[in-house]
Amino acid sequence: MILGRYLVCFALLKAGNMVCKAASVAGFPLFQDQTNSNYLECANIQPPSWRSKCRANAKLADTVLNASAEALLACQRVFRKERWVCKLLSPLPVAELVKNSIASKAFRETAFLQALTAAAIMLRVGQACRNGNIGSSCGCAEVGSEVNGWVRIAGSPIVAGCGDNLEFGRSTAREYMEWTGSEEPRPHFYYSRQHNMNVGIKAVLLLKKEICRSWTVDDFLKTCWTAAPELSQVAKYLYRLYRRDVTPYRAAANCLLEDSSDNLLPCTTSSLPGRNRLVHLLPSPNFCLPNPEIETSGTCGRRCSPHKGGRFPLCRRLCCEGNWTESALTVTRDCNCQILFSGHICQTCTFEKIVHVCV
Repeated sequence: MILGRYLVCFALLKAGNMVCKAASVAGFPLFQDQTNSNYLECANIQPPSWRSKCRANAKLADTVLNASAEALLACQRVFRKERWVCKLLSPLPVAELVKNSIASKAFRETAFLQALTAAAIMLRVGQACRNGNIGSSCGCAEVGSEVNGWVRIAGSPIVAGCGDNLEFGRSTAREYMEWTGSEEPRPHFYYSRQHNMNVGIKAVLLLKKEICRSWTVDDFLKTCWTAAPELSQVAKYLYRLYRRDVTPYRAAANCLLEDSSDNLLPCTTSSLPGRNRLVHLLPSPNFCLPNPEIETSGTCGRRCSPHKGGRFPLCRRLCCEGNWTESALTVTRDCNCQILFSGHICQTCTFEKIVHVCV
């Protein structure tokens, strides 16, 4: 199942059926089903700088697009209790090309999504290489690779297993996540973006693990390979960085001093933030209020919980100035069900449920 298909296709109600329209949504390319394979239209792919990459290796471009879409879904899962729920019309880097998109602004939230997208591309491309889904351009991880960290355990012979090719995934993430706009990138935005991408890549390398399978009772012969972490695990790790500390980039890097021509002065390694810290340029806006400039709808009308540990976000944290309302909702559902010879028989029960909504 190709994940990107569910993000880029939209529903047209025709005679009550779901139809996938053969067009692109918000600049995000659409996959067309063919008889034996999924065909990717390289001529219409967005951003335009990806078209030559797509023509060179359509399977790799397909994997990258699906990874970007998966990163957006993972962001929505971890941000489900935040004021901004990571809602974008298209994944990165396409969303960065939309002028009013929050992805084109260097907020704390953007920093998280940049890191997560780079990590997702690295993960999925590395796994696709291992499975042979990209063709001859890559294969299993190489033994002795610095990224994959093969280690000979206690002098025992180790047979090279087929691991996730994180080295190829890392280079692909950097290649595809390079600036894709038609205009020259804003220097501060470009460097903060590159830094956050490296934070995501480092998170994958930090959370990867070596798996070994013993073929003898005394562990004399083993097969070992590198296993990439789950994307959800990487998302939770990056979310902890997001909640803990996101550094203003201009304050953290001495090399981001501007001269009269709005150019950057040379950077030094010691002036850059650490690779376990996300960075941003602008303070986050008040997401509880609608803001058409960045296409956010606010929190009015969202369900919340008055107490910690509930299914929904905490009301005093989610709602503007902690204002919410309590109301009774009439709910009808099946109850007192019994399984009889004639079938499954239920009664219909109506009850009231107290809900809390931001105002």
